[in-house]
Amino acid sequence: MPDKRYKGRCIQLIARSNFQKTKLEDLAEKAGSPLSKFLLNLIEEAISEGSRLPAVEEDQDFSEEISQLKEELKIKSMLLQRYEQELVKLQASAFLQSNFMGSRKINGDLVTLIKAGPIGDLNLLDALRIDMNDSDMVESISKQLEILESYGLIRRGNRGWAWIK
Repeated sequence: MPDKRYKGRCIQLIARSNFQKTKLEDLAEKAGSPLSKFLLNLIEEAISEGSRLPAVEEDQDFSEEISQLKEELKIKSMLLQRYEQELVKLQASAFLQSNFMGSRKINGDLVTLIKAGPIGDLNLLDALRIDMNDSDMVESISKQLEILESYGLIRRGNRGWAWIK
């Protein structure tokens, strides 16, 4: 326990191992200084030279890398969202062509929403995240609803579109 006159100025330092403690004591003895003064001098020299502790530098490097990765992820997420929107529009465009030859894929989310229970037109468009001002997408959904209705899979009721079981 340190002398009472040093109260409030004490710093407790725990070495990683007994070997490290012994090594530091030997270095202090070779320098002709008590261990506490030796360590304080080393700390002050490091601070005055402007060098930073490796852990602090590493922490800052990781913070910068995390920031860069977050920005990259944000950009890639935005690109992915745009590509997904373009894919939906491309798939929807097949329903806008009156002379289309081949097979078309009904929007899976549309089917899932209708199977979940009766759903009105506005709620359906909202759930599919379709802007009501995007006339092509609204028309595509309308055509898909007509096709599903013509095959007897859905029907329009008082509460909206419902899956026929």
